[in-house]
Amino acid sequence: MFLPFPISGPSAWSSEQYYEQWDAVANSLQNSLANIKTIKVSGAEDRMAGRFIASLKNVVANYLSRNRTENIYIFWQSFAIYSGKFLVFAYGSWKVIERELTPGDVVMFAALLDKLYDPIDKLTSHFITLQNQRISISRGLRLLHSGEEEKPGQPCTPGPGLVEYRHVTFGYKPRQPVINDVSLKLAPHSITALVGQSGAGKTTLVDLLLKFYEPQSGEILIDGQPLARLDPAAVRQVVGIVSADGAVFKGTLRDNIVFKNQDASADEIVRAVKDAGLTRTVERLPEGLDTEIGEQGMGLSLGERQRLQLARILVAQSRFLLLDEATANLDYAIELEIKETLARLKETTTILIIAHRYSMVKGADQVVVLDKGRVLAAGAHDEVYARNAWFRTMVDQGRGET
Repeated sequence: MFLPFPISGPSAWSSEQYYEQWDAVANSLQNSLANIKTIKVSGAEDRMAGRFIASLKNVVANYLSRNRTENIYIFWQSFAIYSGKFLVFAYGSWKVIERELTPGDVVMFAALLDKLYDPIDKLTSHFITLQNQRISISRGLRLLHSGEEEKPGQPCTPGPGLVEYRHVTFGYKPRQPVINDVSLKLAPHSITALVGQSGAGKTTLVDLLLKFYEPQSGEILIDGQPLARLDPAAVRQVVGIVSADGAVFKGTLRDNIVFKNQDASADEIVRAVKDAGLTRTVERLPEGLDTEIGEQGMGLSLGERQRLQLARILVAQSRFLLLDEATANLDYAIELEIKETLARLKETTTILIIAHRYSMVKGADQVVVLDKGRVLAAGAHDEVYARNAWFRTMVDQGRGET
């Protein structure tokens, strides 16, 4: 077997370290394949290949060292077994010639020798299996000890679509709050624009509403129901989100659109495609809605992937709609179509828009300015414009661009 590196490395790694090293190799390979386009346009193929070979070098050396040790042990074990049998037959044959034993006695002794060696051989094999199973069990127990990922809760009862943040504080690390004592209300059938500099905590507020994290203090309510008591799946069923990096699955365009609502009718799908500005994409594709899409949306532009996500949420008819930079990759014409769609959706849906472009903020019923996890200003557009200098700058620059 040819290897592009010399075989050398530690031979005394524990089994746990051995499997962790294989995990690292697999993660390195997966990371490279998932980002192959970025690697190629950066001319980093050789560098990434070098890193992969470096991560593979020691673990392969250890694998060969373990195999070598195992084969040496098997050789000497087999040598001892067959040497013992040889001696029994040799000595027994001599005794048969001397008429001190019969051939049957020799065969009996050989059979007894097999009875002696077989348990030793099986115990050795079981010991190796137990070693491997012990590592697997210990790795599994670590996952179990990490606690239950998501606790089940109560169903989410119907309501008008009211969201309330009450003195919510949250941080990914202790004593480093990302959200600091935020109180905010999203009125039913309204559009709220959440703006602020990058890192202000806008996306974190959305993640808290989706129950990806739990607030460290304060509470969030959906139609008067404490979010902490609700079942995560039930919450996500009534909350739809469209983000700049949302998932597109391998399969047909139709399968992606009905992903959240498998019972959608053909008319609902067509209407969602139109309202999401996806009509031209469907017309461009050779088989329309039944065109196969590659992994991670291969074959679609970034803007088309965002419109596909929006169509998915429109078909689901969610009670709440969250748009996290959902028009970042769209041109102004498509963005205008989507804004018209949102104006119609407002009659039945509570909408929260996170945007850095003023064109999406314009026309919102409420504007909330967030900075370093705190609400600096909240209210109608003109009111926030008069009170907050950062928003005033955003508006003036946005008007200049349009």
